[in-house]
Amino acid sequence: MERRQFLRAGLVGALSVPAGCAALGDTGDPTPTLGDGSPEAVVRKFYTTADWERRRELAHNSSEAYQYVDYREAESASPNRVLRVDTKEQGADTAVVRIAYESGSCNVDCPTYVENVTMRRDGDEWRLYDAERVSGSPDTPTLPKLSEQTPKPARPAIQNDVEFDHTESQSTGESAVGSRAATDADASPTWTVLVWNDSAEARSITVAVFGESAGRALSETIEFPANGYHTVLLFEPDTYTIQIQAADRARHEYRIDADRFDCNSHTTEVRVAPTGDVEYVESSTLVACSVTVE
Repeated sequence: MERRQFLRAGLVGALSVPAGCAALGDTGDPTPTLGDGSPEAVVRKFYTTADWERRRELAHNSSEAYQYVDYREAESASPNRVLRVDTKEQGADTAVVRIAYESGSCNVDCPTYVENVTMRRDGDEWRLYDAERVSGSPDTPTLPKLSEQTPKPARPAIQNDVEFDHTESQSTGESAVGSRAATDADASPTWTVLVWNDSAEARSITVAVFGESAGRALSETIEFPANGYHTVLLFEPDTYTIQIQAADRARHEYRIDADRFDCNSHTTEVRVAPTGDVEYVESSTLVACSVTVE
């Protein structure tokens, strides 16, 4: 089953229910609202709103799926026709809603597409997190996607005077961007990034590295022990955006410009606080690097 379809075929167009095509069990109102804020109501609003900013608001802020979609590109496309929305299961913080709809670009003998939408709470509100195609053609027209080679929206990490002595902490290993073979006597030294779980609890932390030239060079969700750390080695100069997200907390990012790679060895220690906030401190050797004058 293809996942994340609510961000693709399920959202072709301006997404309002045309007159005369009301959902099963609806009152016939072609522009349904959030109503009581239930999972069903939020899914319906997400699929039928023509406001792309509202669509973003209705998607969970930690969803990996919805971040890639540029909803603005769908404003002039044909609307879908929602046929039915039902809650399959619901707990305190998660729910699964099944939606059936027809593509608005189809006028005759239209197939019905059915998707299970996973919902998660964001504070007191239900928000869309992911979806799974249950039935329907995999060739349904899709929304344009933002390139997966570009960073997602994130808060800036805060530069601080963090001190991290990792000699007695457990390492989760190393991740490399670029090749060790590219590092020779004439190459710039490696930039080392230490990601530190400054928490008394074990937790998962996602680490992603995007290079201006390389695109998405790394994306890993790592299980960190309490007070554990992970090492990321950057072997080749580039302008890097490093994004870090602890579990369902907000995503943060730290940037290294390509012109900062020189003959010195650089280290950035990144602290992921218990709250999920991210701070960093930088250090380097102090070699006087020669400058080539052209």
